[in-house]
Amino acid sequence: MPWWSVQMRRLLRPGVQVSLRSHLLLWVLGMVLLFALIETAWLYHNARESLSAVHDRLLRATAQAIGDSMHVDNGQLQITIPFALLEAFEDGQGAQMVYRVTDFRGELLTGDASLTKWPSAPTDGRLMSFYDVSVVLKNVSTPMRMVVLHQPIEGSEGGGIALIQVAETLKARDLAARQLLMNTVLRQLILMACLAGLIFWVVNRSTRPLRAMRQELLARDANSLQPLQEAGTKETQPLLEAVNHLLARLSQSQVQQQRFIADAAHQLRTPLAVLKLQVQSAAAGDIPAQQGWAEIQKTLERSTQLTDQLLQLAKVEQMRQRESSVLLRLDEITKEAALELSPLMTQKSLHVELQTDAIHVLGTRWLLGELVRNLLSNAIRHSPAGGDLFVQIQVSDERVRLLIQDSGQGIAPELLPHVFKPFTDVSTGIGLGLAIAQGIAQALGAEIILNNRLLDGQHCGLDALVIFPKVSA
Repeated sequence: MPWWSVQMRRLLRPGVQVSLRSHLLLWVLGMVLLFALIETAWLYHNARESLSAVHDRLLRATAQAIGDSMHVDNGQLQITIPFALLEAFEDGQGAQMVYRVTDFRGELLTGDASLTKWPSAPTDGRLMSFYDVSVVLKNVSTPMRMVVLHQPIEGSEGGGIALIQVAETLKARDLAARQLLMNTVLRQLILMACLAGLIFWVVNRSTRPLRAMRQELLARDANSLQPLQEAGTKETQPLLEAVNHLLARLSQSQVQQQRFIADAAHQLRTPLAVLKLQVQSAAAGDIPAQQGWAEIQKTLERSTQLTDQLLQLAKVEQMRQRESSVLLRLDEITKEAALELSPLMTQKSLHVELQTDAIHVLGTRWLLGELVRNLLSNAIRHSPAGGDLFVQIQVSDERVRLLIQDSGQGIAPELLPHVFKPFTDVSTGIGLGLAIAQGIAQALGAEIILNNRLLDGQHCGLDALVIFPKVSA
């Protein structure tokens, strides 16, 4: 099996990785070799036909020249063959010609008796025909090409048809065809070698930006996420831009992760330190046991809530990158969230009103559920006992709007610009609820707007409005 065929089979094997240079060399040269083989076979076939035609014309001319040299003298057929005719076939490379001339009576007049006698009269009406025959020369059967000429001869004393047979060995034809084939193959091999060198040089030159990018990336440490230099060919530029875009996203994610870890560590350190002091005070008897246990329980609840929110925020970032969006019923998810939080509403004796229609939005179920739960939980926590809680879903101006109204004290104007930042809470100074809601809204392509609701110049509640892009169900 040829080398290139073995390499092509290896290249096509599943899971095999090869370089771009090898890929181009194997495929391009393989196709060139295939076409070269087809062209060589076609050229060799045409060359043999052309050589056969040339040699057949030479045989015909020789037979006609022999016929022209014949005449009738005293009722006898006479012939004088010029030996220059025979020398045309003596090329010094083993080519040989034999001939046979038969008179009117079918007797051998001159020539080689080893040639089989042909019928004295044409069988198909043609005076000249060509045949492939086998002739015994020097006790060896030799393939030859023979022309048979039925030559009419007229004289003053009568005439007849003489039979002229001229045969040539095929060695000269085969040798010329093989020589042409070798020359063609040699030219094709030289062309393929030049083409392989050219492809190798062009690929090396064209992939230089890729190798430079690889070396630059290998030379960097794990924390270096600076963009690569914008250089390279027009074809490699999209790859370079994609890598730089990925590095920018990784850099942003790294900054967010570092800031999140720093903030989380700082916020968790405080309740843990307080919890440690409370345990020490309770153990030393500095405060009554009942009061100590109550303070410890309160600190544990705050720590647990903060930890849960940290886990929620981390999961939001994870699902923003992995989950794909689908059409969801916003009204169903809102009702499920309200039912889940109904014990908290009952505990505070809230008056709840839901106005929802069957409206679809695009998103993931968990993210959308967390968004509604966070906003409802925040509204329940800041509503006074016996207060009102209003939830409405409607389509307005080609967009879906989710409105959640509580009856609390609202948010101080100076805190409004900071409520979506992590660990900012309008009452305790720490919290992640609105930060989680903002992150989810951004992942869903939505927008959250917080407005204080005023009555007679006094804050009477907070409106949390989420605006989703409208999607047809």
